[in-house]
Amino acid sequence: MNLFLGEIVRQWDKTFHRELPKLRQKYDDSSEQVISSFVSSLKDSVRDMPQELSDALDLLGDILVRSHRDLRYRIDRVFQDIDIAKKKTHRLVKPEVLKTWISVYTKCGIEGGIR
Repeated sequence: MNLFLGEIVRQWDKTFHRELPKLRQKYDDSSEQVISSFVSSLKDSVRDMPQELSDALDLLGDILVRSHRDLRYRIDRVFQDIDIAKKKTHRLVKPEVLKTWISVYTKCGIEGGIR
């Protein structure tokens, strides 16, 4: 039975414990870089503008940086929900897989001389 479950567990582990965290980290790094780059270029571009416009665009840059922190918080919440769903799904699926495949493994064991 562990042969069948082992493959599911390997794929589960690969997807939820290795690949998904890598994608998450890549998203975090990329989004921070893109927003920081935009804010930096925005602030560079306002140097020669009238003070009122420069102040407004500086404020926009500050808002974007704070918005990114809020976005990261919300993404954290999404990934926490994924972790909860992952654990719940594992607890629900494992008994069903065992129940479904027990007769097959029992039959193979009997035919193979293993009881």
